[in-house]
Amino acid sequence: MAPHRLRLGLLDFGDLLPGVSPKETVHNSIRAAILAEQLGYSRYWAGEHHSLADAWGCPEIVLALLAANTKTIRIGTGAILLPIHSPFRIAEDFSLLENLFPGRIDLGVGRGSPAFPPNIPPLVDGKPEISHKDKLSLLCMLLLNALPADHPYFGARAIPTPAKAPEVWLLAATFQGAMLAAALGLPLGLSIFHVGSKDEPELIGAYRRAFKPSRLAEKPKWLVAVAGTCCASEAEAAAAIAQHDNPWFVPKVCGSPQHCKEKFWDFARRYQTEEIMFYDVAKQAADREKSCKLLAHELNLSHGDAN
Repeated sequence: MAPHRLRLGLLDFGDLLPGVSPKETVHNSIRAAILAEQLGYSRYWAGEHHSLADAWGCPEIVLALLAANTKTIRIGTGAILLPIHSPFRIAEDFSLLENLFPGRIDLGVGRGSPAFPPNIPPLVDGKPEISHKDKLSLLCMLLLNALPADHPYFGARAIPTPAKAPEVWLLAATFQGAMLAAALGLPLGLSIFHVGSKDEPELIGAYRRAFKPSRLAEKPKWLVAVAGTCCASEAEAAAAIAQHDNPWFVPKVCGSPQHCKEKFWDFARRYQTEEIMFYDVAKQAADREKSCKLLAHELNLSHGDAN
């Protein structure tokens, strides 16, 4: 299956750029989401890392701000770190968001750990140890108000109940993560820019073959996530990438608009996807804005026909 069109979404980890305060970073993110909507981007997802180099550790609050300042673009998390959260609390948070902004909320969940180890004990304090699969299954049941009668939590109900559950995405970078998404019948967001992740298009085939339809997704649905930056010229892009110093993220789409377009389409064809999420590694907000505009123009995003 060759993709006929390409949609592009943006990832925002709230990383503190040089000379920018946490407050300014959040306001920059709001402006970036507004711009992304105007330019035709498909989604805008906020991450959760609990790093001292980030402006926030609570993406669900940032989501409310982003959604309140936009009208049509999908807003979500990329991703909620499920091991440190109560599935019930997440279900309530996102049920409220879905009620406020119906049809626009994406709940992206992952199994990563906070980037700053001393923050882990207070984050997990008092929470029972549950496997990632069981926690994710519980979250899905709570979102659907579908706890079976023999479940220890039967009778619990996340409020307020939305007309429809938010779109739940399992974000992963491994074969095991892709198979979990397939087993639970969830859309898959596959990262190929986190350190240790592999460029393996065959994971998508395995996911599609193993997929079990669910109330949250009737058929397989997937996207891939990459990192990089787009500049007016190859020389400018090389200079920007030379400043990249985050060892956890590997830029794979860097260069001029035409070069980036070719790279995006290469990933789209190999992974048989029509949607890619993009994390910009540029060190200045103004450079990220330029990159955003250059890509939107080159991919013709505002006309919904990136080809």
